[in-house]
Amino acid sequence: MTLQKQIDATRTANGRSWKSITEVRASEMRRLRRSKWQELYDDILLRLEQTQPQYALKIEFEDAELPRKARHALNKKLRKEHGPGYVDFAVIGNLLYVRRGPNWKKP
Repeated sequence: MTLQKQIDATRTANGRSWKSITEVRASEMRRLRRSKWQELYDDILLRLEQTQPQYALKIEFEDAELPRKARHALNKKLRKEHGPGYVDFAVIGNLLYVRRGPNWKKP
């Protein structure tokens, strides 16, 4: 069965794909699976939007290995979502530096 046929088969009599929408307590919802670096990713993008182009962000970690792991994970996600050159990273000791790349906010 093709995807379109599956979608058509699940439609209700009124033409919608869903049956109902009900407001429930958020505690009923399972926690969404998120990367261990997702919160940092969100924070970096928000802060870079508010930071002037000539400035960079300095993120301090407790362990010297964590900045490298963070750079790898964040760079992979940023390349996938925004393409290469969106953000530049540098690791020095236990510090991760992040600044806008040459392709920041380009379509």
